[in-house]
Amino acid sequence: MHKTPIATIQTVVAEAYGVTVADMVGASRREPVITARLHAVHLCAVLLRASLGEVAKAFGYTGHTAVVHTMHSIEARIETEPDTRELHQRLMAQCQAAIGAVAYAGPLAGDGTLSAQCHVLDALHNLKLAYAVLAAHPQTAGYRIDTAMAQLGAAREALALKEESPA
Repeated sequence: MHKTPIATIQTVVAEAYGVTVADMVGASRREPVITARLHAVHLCAVLLRASLGEVAKAFGYTGHTAVVHTMHSIEARIETEPDTRELHQRLMAQCQAAIGAVAYAGPLAGDGTLSAQCHVLDALHNLKLAYAVLAAHPQTAGYRIDTAMAQLGAAREALALKEESPA
């Protein structure tokens, strides 16, 4: 049985921080659990476009406002701390690779169209978020634009693979 995409992201981030998923979804207030939780919540919301309520439930929060606070906290750190930004980008790439195998394993066999569509939708989502934060958080907007550009590149690669594959 495959893990859900949220569980996959939780596992990737927990392993990167050397903590357990149980710690991350529990009430622990110690480092590095707190930071791992911040990254994982953000990645679930951004990469999966999951509802705030769904993310809150997966992390044991009582409501979506905790997710909103978490999102603001990690985005502020991404904007002001280069090491956090670099780590978050690495975690994002690892999670994208991991959830790609989980979420899209069946439909993508032999056809890059669905993969390209997913990457383009992800890019559009990140561009929308970049637009929303542009005035208040230009570095976060830049991060979102960079992520969108990477996603568009992945879409182009998926289409190129489709063109190369025999009909």
